[in-house]
Amino acid sequence: MFEQLDFAMRSPNTKIAAKLLLRLVTGILILVLACLWLLLTAKPALA
Repeated sequence: MFEQLDFAMRSPNTKIAAKLLLRLVTGILILVLACLWLLLTAKPALA
């Protein structure tokens, strides 16, 4: 089992998948932060 995991970690496809996943997660975080920032800045204007 550990040999398979080691092989998966060394395979370039896994590295590409990890990079894409990392980009996706950071993208979602940026979107969430942007939405929160917009809500916080828009609240005084709406009130």
